[in-house]
Amino acid sequence: MKKKEINRFYEEFHKLENNPINIMMEDARYKLLKKLLKKVNGKILVIGCGSKDEMGSINKKSNGVGIDISKTAIEKSKKRYPRFEYHIMDAINLKFKSNSFDVVVCSEVIEHIEDDERVLDEVRRVLKDSGTFIVTTPNWWSLYGLARKIAENLFKEPFTSDDQPIDNWSTPTSLRKKLSKYFKIKRFYGLWYYPPTGKGKIRIPGDALLPFFWLFYPVEFLLRRILPWFGHSMIFVCFKKTIKYQQGI
Repeated sequence: MKKKEINRFYEEFHKLENNPINIMMEDARYKLLKKLLKKVNGKILVIGCGSKDEMGSINKKSNGVGIDISKTAIEKSKKRYPRFEYHIMDAINLKFKSNSFDVVVCSEVIEHIEDDERVLDEVRRVLKDSGTFIVTTPNWWSLYGLARKIAENLFKEPFTSDDQPIDNWSTPTSLRKKLSKYFKIKRFYGLWYYPPTGKGKIRIPGDALLPFFWLFYPVEFLLRRILPWFGHSMIFVCFKKTIKYQQGI
């Protein structure tokens, strides 16, 4: 798919409203990111800042820079969090000097970029020598991954999240291997163990399911601890070098 077509897709994508279950899932991810960034005191780059609350994960002590390929996403995020700096920018070509950031966050984005290793190389370049990289991405070893595999084998066509043009999921082992070329991995988390509720407009109504999802939220927390490898979203906390870890993460 050409770059212009991808850009056009995300301009329309960020105009859409989420269903209640997706909002609950995103809120769980934002809370974890906020916890990981709580004690950081420095400059944070958010790759794919989107149109919702990615930038809200940054604490008041830190300076934030958000980038996205979508002008709509940038405008919406800037309206929500005006204190931060924003740029329309592609992650494979970061327009920042080397050693510029204390932390780089790439949450639910890298799977939508074809040349993901180039992104990792760029992240390593713009990170300070003791900088931290936090990446989250969907996991094939999950109920969502199983459902997607079954659907793709059954219908013989890709079943991407929200029909996104590029949606290359990973397993914990494949992503760990890729990240290890560029970073030292320190921590790993799993997130979201609920089953999928449908795809696009074909799904169980979120308003009907939301009370049950909240009822089983304590189970979701337990599964994060005992089965981190099987969450729908996997989170790696990495470091550019092992000399000095970023305090508080």
